[in-house]
Amino acid sequence: MTNGATIGRTIYHDACINAAYDALQKNNYKKAIAYAEQAKLWPQNLGVGKHYDVDERLDNFIIAYSLDQMGKKSKAGQVYKMIAEHSTPKYLNESTKFCLQLMALEKLGKTQEANNLLKEALQHEPNNQYLKWVEAKYKNNNPEKIKKDILAAGNEVQVYDTKFVDTEFELLLGFLKVL
Repeated sequence: MTNGATIGRTIYHDACINAAYDALQKNNYKKAIAYAEQAKLWPQNLGVGKHYDVDERLDNFIIAYSLDQMGKKSKAGQVYKMIAEHSTPKYLNESTKFCLQLMALEKLGKTQEANNLLKEALQHEPNNQYLKWVEAKYKNNNPEKIKKDILAAGNEVQVYDTKFVDTEFELLLGFLKVL
């Protein structure tokens, strides 16, 4: 169950990310970075404090991509490295943002590490449909069918004994369209 404060923060985050997408489409990379940085904030007036384990791979990838497009390769590389080193706690289910981690590893020339990480994640969560989508997307192996199945289920997929919803799946899809 989600409370009002969490919903408020989610709306705030999504609005910032969508504003970053608009800026990216206009090649306004400075503005995209500013919006992605704003998305990472937890304004006090929203009534919810920052969680212990926050997944900022999408926000950071927008920043890294924008820096890359601006020719700031060294700074972009630092942010890609931060994304690549992200560690989802074992008590949480992996989300589709894992795709961005694999892409960051690719940008850093670490293809084998990306492949190993994907294999390990799939072994840890073999029934996670989101990871199956990530695998299909990463390997360019018809991710559309899995995406349609996930969206048809209302973004709710079975993982182990519980249902899991990747609330940012559609946000990620929007970003991948911008790339």
